[in-house]
Amino acid sequence: MASPILSIIIPVYNNETSIERIAKQVLSQPFQDIELIFIDDGSNDDTLGVLRGIKSKDKRVVIQSKRNGGPSSARNLGIDKSRGRYIQFYDSDDSIPNNSITTTISAIGETKADLLVSGWRVDLNTPSGVIDGYKEINPDLENIDKGLVEYTLRSLGNSGVLYNLWNKLFRADIIRDNNIRFREDLKFGEDLLFYLEYVKYIKSISFTPNVTYHYLTNSPTSVFSSSALIPEYRVVNDRAIIQFAGDKPSEPELNLLNWLRWRWLISYWSIVANSKKSFTKKLSLISKFKVPNISLSSLKYIGMKKFLLQFIAYIAHKTHIGALLFGYTVTLIKVIIIRLRSVFNS
Repeated sequence: MASPILSIIIPVYNNETSIERIAKQVLSQPFQDIELIFIDDGSNDDTLGVLRGIKSKDKRVVIQSKRNGGPSSARNLGIDKSRGRYIQFYDSDDSIPNNSITTTISAIGETKADLLVSGWRVDLNTPSGVIDGYKEINPDLENIDKGLVEYTLRSLGNSGVLYNLWNKLFRADIIRDNNIRFREDLKFGEDLLFYLEYVKYIKSISFTPNVTYHYLTNSPTSVFSSSALIPEYRVVNDRAIIQFAGDKPSEPELNLLNWLRWRWLISYWSIVANSKKSFTKKLSLISKFKVPNISLSSLKYIGMKKFLLQFIAYIAHKTHIGALLFGYTVTLIKVIIIRLRSVFNS
């Protein structure tokens, strides 16, 4: 049997009521030369039965079942079983628009890039229902073939375009030849570490503003919220980005690296503040994630807005209470923005 152009890997755990949606969306795409690999990660509902029903109707569907080990181990198994020239990773609760796959395959065919990054739409899951199209991210149309380390640090400090996994089309040979895998001991930031490892072996990244993915935030089956609170995972991510920058980063790289670390620290404070933990437990979590040897980035490299934000964070981080209060402030601002967008979208 000839190998397909694209392998789409989807980890699945207890998604019996929702998995058919993305399966139908993938299999009904105009671009047909694919294999759709579902990794049943030890589901204890009827997910496996639903998957078998999907497979019975389309020979492009591949099912692998394993003991529960988390999304990273499921994706690694998917990589091992894949046969495609390219690999893409989707989440089981999300969705894709029509012509999504045609768009990505055409774009990477035109640019011959080692990695394609596309736009996406955020659908917000709220107590009152899902807000479709809550936010849309459209990266600039460009090809990057120089300074990938600096570009990555700048992008991660500005947006999530290079952070997310599901808006990327990877070359399978680069993954296989360099044995790039997801860290199975992590449940937060493992997608970032995968990207940072992958980019070591590539020469070019291509971007398309076209939306090829609809991401459902606050998904009922997501483990992001609880995992994002674990300080040990944050420490691993912090060390990984320092290692990625290298032993002797340039002046721009060093400043962008420091801003990125401040941004991640602020994000962690906000998530802790927004959690349902007790005030004492929140202070404890704040105390466990520290960023050693971090400096203030120069105004020249990050701009006035970021410079002021990091300066306030620098003052706040001197005490655990100050950091937590800063987190509460950031959370309040986010809530106000969400409510305003909800009003305008209604």
